[in-house]
Amino acid sequence: LQLVYYCWFVMADFNLGFVLKLTLRNVRRAIDISIRKTFERIHEFNGNDEKGREIYHTLNLLHTLRKIIDDFQKTYVKQGDKE
Repeated sequence: LQLVYYCWFVMADFNLGFVLKLTLRNVRRAIDISIRKTFERIHEFNGNDEKGREIYHTLNLLHTLRKIIDDFQKTYVKQGDKE
């Protein structure tokens, strides 16, 4: 699968918007996975206030990062660029 993805990426015409959209999509996917996996672990630390604060702080930072990525995409990547 990675070889097919690599060949498709190499064969495509260079386009800044295309490269940025592809990169941002992968970053956002990684952030979403981290949010989901962190949220799933909340119940493990019900009695631990320190870890609970750390988890909520982590979720807050991940949501902030996702918002930054979304704002960056709206500002610098044209929505009409082909993928």
